[in-house]
Amino acid sequence: MVPLAHLRIRALQHDSAEMGRLMRAVLLLHTGDTITAWQYEALRTAVEKGLDIIQIAHCTDDGRRRLRAEHFGYYAFELTSLHGMATLKRTNIRPLLKSGVREVFFSPQWEGPWQRIPASVGEGFRDADVVINFGMDLLRNPDSLPVQHGVLAYHHGDPEQFRGFPPGFHELKQGAEVEGVIVQRLSDTRDGCEILSTAYAPVVPYSYAKTLQGAHLAGIPLLEKAIGAVEAELSHTPKSLGPRYRLPTNSSVARQVVTLAGRKASHLTYGLLREKRW
Repeated sequence: MVPLAHLRIRALQHDSAEMGRLMRAVLLLHTGDTITAWQYEALRTAVEKGLDIIQIAHCTDDGRRRLRAEHFGYYAFELTSLHGMATLKRTNIRPLLKSGVREVFFSPQWEGPWQRIPASVGEGFRDADVVINFGMDLLRNPDSLPVQHGVLAYHHGDPEQFRGFPPGFHELKQGAEVEGVIVQRLSDTRDGCEILSTAYAPVVPYSYAKTLQGAHLAGIPLLEKAIGAVEAELSHTPKSLGPRYRLPTNSSVARQVVTLAGRKASHLTYGLLREKRW
């Protein structure tokens, strides 16, 4: 088990559906055998409740975006803010796998920024009930895969308020009180969001790292609950969709850094100088 027990977060809402039977899954990963610590814990929780990972499908070309000069500020901000975060520690998936798990490596077909799983690879998913996506970004053809319950994926952000990326940045910038976390069933339509489980974690006004860490931890139970929801045919779509956000520009990041520094100073001043009633 990944040692995340020392971290605590108040999840403001969780959907209640739980897995009721053995569910066979294909796990979509990048080329290697590692995932982040919070992803490991989400899978471990689901495996303990009956998820059976029968195949690993490794996408060998994740199409990482070229670094653009206008976004260098965000990359630096992300690197310095999230360095050493426990929930992002790379963790080997092997302890969660039974012997004899099939593995396949494939190169996706590209349509602009979208990726398509080749039909020959998708045919190998027929023995599975569900696909869990931890390895592909914009998946073009999830509805065409021959699995009963489709493709499940996490999204950090309330789709009625914050779509796109990066997670937590725009919530922090706009002073939101909470950051949403969902597990959704993907569709061939970009905005076809079918929500299976939801949680909310507090936004920490002075810390990007603590905000994201909280969202990661709040999302750990959601995979198992989402699988229970697809079994029970429980899902919902957002009443409306919020604006789609993109990577912030260097000037936007600079303003965010100054804002966070001011909030942090206020937080420290309050802690040092204000009288507390215990």
